[in-house]
Amino acid sequence: MDGGRHPGPPRGRPGLRDLRREPARVPPRGCLPGAVANRLRRLLDRQAPAGLLVGQAIGVSAKRSSYFVPDLFVAGEDALDRGGAALDPADVLLVVEVISPNNAGRDLMLKRHEYAAAGIPRYWLVEPRKQTLAVLEHVGGGYREATQVGVTDVYRAEAPFPLAFAVADIF
Repeated sequence: MDGGRHPGPPRGRPGLRDLRREPARVPPRGCLPGAVANRLRRLLDRQAPAGLLVGQAIGVSAKRSSYFVPDLFVAGEDALDRGGAALDPADVLLVVEVISPNNAGRDLMLKRHEYAAAGIPRYWLVEPRKQTLAVLEHVGGGYREATQVGVTDVYRAEAPFPLAFAVADIF
C-alpha cells in the first residue's frame, strides 16, 4: 500500500466493496437466529431415524398463502421425491422457527396460524434472547403450548421421533 491508503474495491467484480472503508451491513435477521437454527438442526439430525429428514431452506405449503420457509422442518425423506415448489404440509411432522426481534410477529402469529390451518402436527418456537424453546402441538385446528423449556433444561420427546438434548446446546 502506498502512504497508508486502502486500495479500492477489486476491479472487474461489480458489487464488491472495500470492507476496510465501509462497514459490513448486518442482514436484518442477524447471525444469531441462523446459528441457533444450525445447532438445532445438527442435534436433531444426529437423532433422526432413517427415513426422516431434518431440513432447512425448503418451503412448506400453507393453506391460505403460497408457502413459508421455516428455519427447520422434519418430514419423511420421500416427500422430496414428489417435487413441486414446496413440501406438502401432510408430509411435514414438525416446523421450527427461530424468533428474531424484527420478525417476531410473523413467527408468533401469522406462521402459527397458517401452519395450524395446514395441519402440521408440531410447531417449535425458539427464542434466542430468552433462551427458551416453546413446544406447540396441533389440537382442534390450532396450536396449544405443550411445554416450554429453558437453557438449564434437557428436552425429551417421543415425537416427531424419540429425542433428547440439552437446551443450552442450541444457544
